[in-house]
Amino acid sequence: MLPKPHLLIEGLNRSSGYLFDYRREEYNSEWNKISEKADEYVDFQKIIEKENLFNKNNSSSVNLYLSRIVYHYIICLYFKKNDPNFPTFVLDIFDIYKKGHIVVGWKGKFPSPASNNSISKEEGILLVW
Repeated sequence: MLPKPHLLIEGLNRSSGYLFDYRREEYNSEWNKISEKADEYVDFQKIIEKENLFNKNNSSSVNLYLSRIVYHYIICLYFKKNDPNFPTFVLDIFDIYKKGHIVVGWKGKFPSPASNNSISKEEGILLVW
């Protein structure tokens, strides 16, 4: 069992929703610039190769979403630096990956309607392998 896309999407939606609601001008002007810089400095192909190696070594064929996590980590670093209230889900889980683990799921429910706050431990339990 690996991270359900909706867990990552929930975290990313909260970040982009926050920017859209509270920092729209910066969101519109900076997002693409940061994305271009990320592509310039990060070898995403190497990340994909690492993910493929993981699958080969574990006889699996799963999407670890590593490129997406690294990409959004960079974006979150920028916006968090400029706004202490920015939701930090990807920043919060990044150390898990740096320590050699992976997020495999989530046990809990997300609020409805969706929140623009960071996903918190009060909402559920992050499952890590």
